Order: sequence, then C-alpha cells, then structure tokens
Amino acid sequence: MSHARLRLRHDVRRAASAFARAASAFARPAVLGALSCACASVAPPELPTERSSTFGTVRGTSPERVAYVARVLDELAAQVPFVIPGCEPRAVDVRLVGEMSHANWSGATYTVRERRWMELPEGESNTRLSATMAHELVHYQLGPDWSTLPGIVEEGLCDHVAHTLVPEIAPLERAQYAVMLGTALDGSYRFNAERLVGRGRQSTFAPEIMTYTLSAQLDASAMPTFDDALRYDSRDLETLRAKGVRGVLDALGFLLVSRIGPEDLYTLCRRARMQGLAKVPPEWLYESAGLAAENRTGWRSAIDQLLGDAEKRALLRQEGLQFARTP
Repeated sequence: MSHARLRLRHDVRRAASAFARAASAFARPAVLGALSCACASVAPPELPTERSSTFGTVRGTSPERVAYVARVLDELAAQVPFVIPGCEPRAVDVRLVGEMSHANWSGATYTVRERRWMELPEGESNTRLSATMAHELVHYQLGPDWSTLPGIVEEGLCDHVAHTLVPEIAPLERAQYAVMLGTALDGSYRFNAERLVGRGRQSTFAPEIMTYTLSAQLDASAMPTFDDALRYDSRDLETLRAKGVRGVLDALGFLLVSRIGPEDLYTLCRRARMQGLAKVPPEWLYESAGLAAENRTGWRSAIDQLLGDAEKRALLRQEGLQFARTP
C-alpha cells in the first residue's frame, strides 16, 4: 500500500502533499451565520431592484439575478419546514450585495432590534448561492422552541439542511469536516482511498489503495474544549479569530447533528427549555449522538463515518491539488 501526505491550502484553493510529512492549511471556503446586533449603524443595504416572491422579497442590482434568486427563495423556503420541525414562518428579506462585509463570508443573516435580513453575494455561482441560502433560511426560520440550541449546533443544523436541499455540495464539505475534526483530535487525519490519476475535476482513480494523511492548520492553543464550545451562543462564534478554530467547531456541530438528527435534537431543545436551561447541556448532546467525551476511539469512528467514497473523491479532486514526494 502506498502512502501520501497531503498539504492542503483550501483558503486559496491550492494544495500540496508530501510523502513523509505535512502541515496543511484547511479552512472552510466560507463562513455563514446569524448575527445579532444592537448597533444602530448596521442597516440593510439600499438596492435599486426589488422582486416580491411568495416567501419574501429579494433586492439587488441585476433584474435578471434578482428574479432568479426570488425563484430559488420560493423553492428552498417551502422545503425547510419539511426537513426540520419547529420552524416559524417569516417573510424573508434577501439583499444581494456586491461583496460581503468580511471577505471569507459567503452569507449572513442579520438581526437588528426587530429587523432581520439576509445578505448574499450577488455574483456567487448558482449552486453555492442556493446552498448558502438554504443554510441562512434555517437561521431565519427557527422558532422559539429552538432557543436552547447551542450556537455551533445551530450551525451544524443549518449545514445539515443545506446538504439535504443542495446535495451536490455535501461530499466536499463533509470531507473537510472530517479532516478538521481529525486534526483537532489527533493532529492529522488518515484515510485509505484509491490512487488519484491526474489532477482536478477531470482526474480518475486507479484500483491501487493509498493511505492519505491530511492535517488542518489549527491554532490548538486557542481551541476551547468541546464542552465549553457547546455552551456558546451564535454571537460568541463571531469573536473567534484564531486560525482553524471556527472551522473545527462548525465541524463539531455538524457531526453532532448528523448523528442525533433534527427530530431528536428538537426534542432535546424543548426539554431544556421546559427545565429552564439556557442551552442543551453538552452531556445530553454526547449521549444522544452516541459519543462519550473521553472516548477517543468512539470519536475517531464517528469522524470516519463522515467520509465515504464520494467524500474521498471530492476531497482528492480539488482543483490545484499537487503531490510531492520526499526521498
């Protein structure tokens, strides 16, 4: 069996690998989230073109793009309540902007006092825009029974819905989650896969099995414990700036949601609310996910379950992936 260590720089969509050693930068391609702000200076951008739809209003600069996004809004907003319970219907205010306020954001939902709106980049690809909107619609539509959901688990729930409604984005993101969590747990993540032939999206795979070892660039000194992170609310997440930390926590939220499921997670939130708890306790989440905080073997197994053949292929086919071997 051959071995390859990969060095991935996903923040610039480039990668390199080494046979004997690697330290990779592996960041999520975008940060999405719900932002609450009491600052009076934060207001939805004024835009010249407006289109009403069944589920809200879309504003932007291009009439054609606004009309298209309005159709996407109606298609996705109608489906979200069938994926997760406890949604609260709201008219959705979508603003298509030239660029996000932070370069690595691909979408955001703002709540300022009684006003709420979603910002999406107008020039984003159709698939990515649909996935980002699906994610943001969960932030937008969660009802009060979800109020005890920890912030990182809410992000995981949003990603779960995005993967359900826009499944073509799921394999690569799930693979990224596995690498992030594996790095947080063991310093790197190792898996077996067929040998890659060629580069990028046109590459193929040979029957020979290779062992690939990937590691995410992570400031481990700034990582909170998982228990502490599961007590954060959404606004706490916006203060995380250390390299790789936010990506690992988003991956943790997704892992828990993927193992618990929306219905049982909703039950936990309602139970916590009835007991007067601010958040669902970490131990409830671990138990429902079939994980024990100190059982590293169990965590490794759970991470491995994120990575099927489709995920491995999506990961190895990233554009710009380069291989280098050391003597």
